[in-house]
Amino acid sequence: MNMINKFEIVLRKIHNNLIAAGVMLTNGLTAGDASGYEMYGEKTGDNTFLIHVRKASFVPKNEFGETYEKHSLSELPTNDIWRRFESDKANLFGGVIVGRDNQKFENEPTELNRLAVVSVIEDKANLVPTDGHYLFRSTNAVESDEFITFFMERDLTKNTETLLDALQGDALMSFYRKPFWSDLTGQPYRLKSDLTLKGISLHKQQYCDLVKFGSVQPETKENMREHWLNVNDDSEYVDFVQALSTETDLPFQHFDRLLSESEHEVISAAVKRITQNQYPQSVK
Repeated sequence: MNMINKFEIVLRKIHNNLIAAGVMLTNGLTAGDASGYEMYGEKTGDNTFLIHVRKASFVPKNEFGETYEKHSLSELPTNDIWRRFESDKANLFGGVIVGRDNQKFENEPTELNRLAVVSVIEDKANLVPTDGHYLFRSTNAVESDEFITFFMERDLTKNTETLLDALQGDALMSFYRKPFWSDLTGQPYRLKSDLTLKGISLHKQQYCDLVKFGSVQPETKENMREHWLNVNDDSEYVDFVQALSTETDLPFQHFDRLLSESEHEVISAAVKRITQNQYPQSVK
């Protein structure tokens, strides 16, 4: 079986720390609901670095032994789970990444796994020069028994610059939901969520309840709250979901698979039509 390894990360630099949100495509790792991986790297140029990810995983825990299966990835940077990396060499960095299995496209290889990942890194190697946002993509990868090594290069294209500019003031969740990521053919896409696959499936059940019954059913509410998920059955949201379901079934499909950018455009157009009908004075 041919190795599949691709890594893309968006970095937000805040003083001496980097908050990283990314997507890894691989047939060498599976993360389940939440897995931690040791990583270390080497800055090789102004816009390039190597990153080595140890394939052996561990369960991320805080000092009280609490685990993070029910947290969204974007909640994790504020938790005390990030290991410090010490080195005498100025160009080295390291720590851990936390990943979880994410959705796939309908026709992707069965052996391919998509991991949404997050990390907090002390930027001793000065990977990026100033506070702000940066995107790095792997240009090559080498896999051994213990590690996957990615050769990372900064994306300086105009389209990426525009996407990064739009992150100013956004929460970390926004990183995953913008089309920074590219599939094995190079086509851009965005993630639906950084929740577990179980969490996404529970939101699907809520969506189904709203379409069919106009309210979230008691069993669904109980399951969602058990997984620390917010239940939304506000009347305006119910009206919106029911209207959207009559316009297109793509939002429903999105609970089971990733969508192409053209499919997202269909949803955006449907949302605009609904908004024009419900709030005509607010749409120009």
